[in-house]
Amino acid sequence: MKKQYWTTNGEIKQTEKLLHERKELIDQAEKYLEHRPTYKAYMQTKPKKQEDFFESNRAALTLYQGAERYLKEHLGKNNVLKLKAWKAEVADLTQKKSRLYGDLQTLKAEAQEAEAVKKCVEQAVQPEHGKEKTQNKRRDMEL
Repeated sequence: MKKQYWTTNGEIKQTEKLLHERKELIDQAEKYLEHRPTYKAYMQTKPKKQEDFFESNRAALTLYQGAERYLKEHLGKNNVLKLKAWKAEVADLTQKKSRLYGDLQTLKAEAQEAEAVKKCVEQAVQPEHGKEKTQNKRRDMEL
């Protein structure tokens, strides 16, 4: 039971890690797509006016550049944004995580029951061992 508990716990951690990565990827892709028109406008602005344009749109351009760097690092050679697929994967991972947590709770309850049974058996067996020890001590004293 303990092995199954720890295996399930490990699966939960892996699922949560992958879920976090996908959510961050979705978040950065959405920022990238949202602020891309502002960036394109910035790039089309004449060099003399670019600095003023950048200052007036600093937040959007900074978010775009950060998202672009993140996506380049995490997408590698495949520079395709798959928002629908990622969102579907997040939904599946969330469902899997919920199922695993349910399994973990069941295993925890079963382990507690097994521990209670183990203690009861140990208590039932222990007095018998105690009687045997007492009888052995008496016999040793008589000899």
